[in-house]
Amino acid sequence: KNFTSSIHNYFSDSEAVENGNHWTSSFSDISDPNIIIAPDGSQTAENLIEDDTTVAQNAQVTHYLGVKNAAISHTTTDTWNFSCYARAISAGSKRWLGFRGMGVGGTNKYPVFDVADGVVADAGDGTAWTNVQMEAVGGGWYRCSSAVQPTSASTGFRFTLNNTGNNNSASSFNYDGDGTSGLSIWGAQQSLGAEPKAYHRTTGTGDNGQGDGEYLHFGTSEAG
Repeated sequence: KNFTSSIHNYFSDSEAVENGNHWTSSFSDISDPNIIIAPDGSQTAENLIEDDTTVAQNAQVTHYLGVKNAAISHTTTDTWNFSCYARAISAGSKRWLGFRGMGVGGTNKYPVFDVADGVVADAGDGTAWTNVQMEAVGGGWYRCSSAVQPTSASTGFRFTLNNTGNNNSASSFNYDGDGTSGLSIWGAQQSLGAEPKAYHRTTGTGDNGQGDGEYLHFGTSEAG
């Protein structure tokens, strides 16, 4: 759906997370893009699959898709809402989606989403990330969202794979991957304010509050 609105998505390439100019992945693979049918019916979604890299003895790694620090824009005096669409995959073991970064991703802080069962697995302790929501949009997809006031204007944001449905310890997101497990992801968004806004597709650089574009309404407010 196209319409004029004051909604703005500050993420760049919101449906092209394989773009190394704006996005980065750690111990995970998105090298085969546009193989999954997205919530809007287009074949533009990706699978985020953890790799099975072994590092130093007794050391685990974090598997995530992240926005590069240089490609993210935010203030520390405002609250920002972060969201994406995610879906469980059948291969491998069950994985949960965690939102981390913004300087406030510590233990018991960040939200964890169960995209297999469609529930918030762990909302965190409420002191950092707030307004944790999941919205079913069809086809097994859920829009996962949460709001936070960053503690740093230069830190990045990460969509993290979790191997448990909680944030009680670092082992929830630091673990040895199996090269098969993960989840599908699409439509990343950063918007100003605590409430999730209607999704705004971006290509190239994010619109950074400068203009209007193509919006897809899946039940969240069309108001800016």
